[in-house]
Amino acid sequence: MDKQDYVSVKDLADQWGLTVRRVQMMCMQGLIPGAVKQGRFWVVPVGAQRPQDKRVSELTSKRPGRSRADKNLSSEQIMSMRFLTAMSSEMRNELNTIMGYSDMLSTHTDEPDRICDFASYIKDSGRNILRQIENTILLSKISNDEVFAEESVSSLSELVQGIVDQASTDAQKRNVAISSRIRLDHEFVYVDSDKLKILLSNVIDNALKYSKTSGKVVVSAEETNYDKSGLVKVRQNIGIGLAIVKGLTEILGGTLDIQSKLGSGTKVYITMEYRIADLTEVKEEESFEFDLEKLAGHRVLIADDNEMNRDIAMEIFSDAGVYVDCAEDGIICVATLEKAPEGYYDCIFMDIQMPNLNGLEATRIIRTLDNSSKANIPIIAMTANVQDEDREMTLRAGMNGFVEKPFDIRKMYSMLQRALKD
Repeated sequence: MDKQDYVSVKDLADQWGLTVRRVQMMCMQGLIPGAVKQGRFWVVPVGAQRPQDKRVSELTSKRPGRSRADKNLSSEQIMSMRFLTAMSSEMRNELNTIMGYSDMLSTHTDEPDRICDFASYIKDSGRNILRQIENTILLSKISNDEVFAEESVSSLSELVQGIVDQASTDAQKRNVAISSRIRLDHEFVYVDSDKLKILLSNVIDNALKYSKTSGKVVVSAEETNYDKSGLVKVRQNIGIGLAIVKGLTEILGGTLDIQSKLGSGTKVYITMEYRIADLTEVKEEESFEFDLEKLAGHRVLIADDNEMNRDIAMEIFSDAGVYVDCAEDGIICVATLEKAPEGYYDCIFMDIQMPNLNGLEATRIIRTLDNSSKANIPIIAMTANVQDEDREMTLRAGMNGFVEKPFDIRKMYSMLQRALKD
């Protein structure tokens, strides 16, 4: 095949203003004549015409000017509106991918390789939607001055390298090279690792998104000369930035500088000041350790009003040989526990937001039961609300642990094993 006669799906998607996955689906559906699959990726003949695509709204191809109403808004409000508009568009594209590939799963049941590809695309889109939701919540909190830096001791080099490693899969799919250059004399510092991860992930994701095929993204972290005792200044240089990065940079006490030159790319400089940590202050990262053989034979009660969440949790625990019963709300959960023989359930996994009686209220009731064995049963919170204040609420209600949605199988097993040990 003459490579000069073909263009990548990524280039075509940029040209047509569509997502890469949408163009891939067009190729799979035979809507683009001459499209050929090379490995896991598609290439399209040069000069291919965009087929009629009714799924894409005409609004995505328009760039409306600033209305009179916009002129009365503050720059922060305009930025928020633009962010929400872009977020809505991206989420619709990801949902379109999920729905499209879900339909195709049922039409290619005899092609396991393609099914694996479709499942991978669906999972990637789900992760992208989750990131968009988390960014939206975070932007709202930033606008309302509800976000504060919470520092702990972490390895800055491991943090940066970990984010680069996570982005490598997406970079490979986009045919973009990503690399890191880390030169730090002081490895352990006081840093809000959660917010810094979000900040850097957004910048890297945007850099990958707007890099051309065969482009390059370099992430560097290096110390700069600094004369304040006990402090170190680190400059992080990455490809391109996002609006949400500005708010997070300010909250973390840093500065943001963006330099762009036609033909030379864009550089984003994020400079942070960190307190140097002593090695004795370093804490080991939380690990999700478990032994499936030790979980088998135990019984848990799942309380969640969402049937799909219950089904997923049941499948996770059943695969480990754990017996599972379910309750559809807090009232049914409490009643089920009260009616069961003492010691029948080893642990409860409790959703927070449920009708009739939510998880926090149900937990408080359970903690006051006359039967001490039932009153002290381990209760693990299950929720999509992952902010620090949400975790604190679960602990104050008497819960013993916390797992986020979407479920992490390893953490589900680890939390159950910890509960059994307690």
